[in-house]
Amino acid sequence: MENDRFEMYNAKRNQIISQYKKKKRINVLAVLLMGLLLLAIVVALKDILNIAVTLVLSAMIIMVTVIFARIRAVTINHTMDSRLKLYEQEEPEFHANFKK
Repeated sequence: MENDRFEMYNAKRNQIISQYKKKKRINVLAVLLMGLLLLAIVVALKDILNIAVTLVLSAMIIMVTVIFARIRAVTINHTMDSRLKLYEQEEPEFHANFKK
């Protein structure tokens, strides 16, 4: 494979990776901020709610937020991997020279 074609391949691959990393950061940050907002609302309502209810709701919000953020991160990573595999399949010359 020619050096300039290899550089173009790597540039496109790095662009795909950076695009999905940015998307993952934004999604996880949005989920964490939403969880923080819900937690602040529950803490603000501590005078109305019983202390046990406040603690249970806070624990539930934290657990659901962490789980959902992790699910979003894994889903975006899987999508990125799938897109990279499809992109690599579009470059038959790269694979032909890689096996040599």
